[in-house]
Amino acid sequence: LVDGSAFKDDDGLTDILVPEINTDSDIKVYPNPTSDHIVISLNSPEEYQQLDIKLYNMNGMLVYQAIEENNALVNLKDLGLSNGIYFIRIETDNIIETTKIMFSSY
Repeated sequence: LVDGSAFKDDDGLTDILVPEINTDSDIKVYPNPTSDHIVISLNSPEEYQQLDIKLYNMNGMLVYQAIEENNALVNLKDLGLSNGIYFIRIETDNIIETTKIMFSSY
């Protein structure tokens, strides 16, 4: 490190780490954007997978939580959500994924 900076190597160049993007997600959430509902499905469902579903608003507040089996349909329109961006966290026994969804009731 040069000058105690966490971002510079001995060669003086700045290194930028880019996280790997997983395009082969095990969980699909669609349609996105949506004005009504979302479908959550596993690409390769095993015998049984319990889905722990949590929906958060942009402030990090939990606005919806449910436990479903294998695939799920979540009716966002019935939740009284405001238009905007939400984060949905889906957890199974061996997968944890967070996806951004856009909701507009128009």
